[in-house]
Amino acid sequence: MPAGLENDFGATYGIIHTAADTDHDWLAGGMGLSAVLLTATAAGLGTAAISDITESETIREHIRGLLPSGRPQVAVRIGHPQPGQPAVSPRRSAIEVISE
Repeated sequence: MPAGLENDFGATYGIIHTAADTDHDWLAGGMGLSAVLLTATAAGLGTAAISDITESETIREHIRGLLPSGRPQVAVRIGHPQPGQPAVSPRRSAIEVISE
């Protein structure tokens, strides 16, 4: 299959990583993820953050071994979205989630 809008072969996966694993690094990783998501969206691409692979220490250490340096913070998938309008996430009304 050729890469493109019709299949997942056009997707790219990346790892946001930082030099260490401190609170400051977590913040920097989140800022980096934000920049990636906004840049991809501005380019008309779809994204999906994949945090669960860094929540398991075993998997996180495996990913760390694949990096030239640093600590993995989050993975992200970047690819072509489905044609048409983006899917709408179901939302509860404000009354259901806000209490006084």
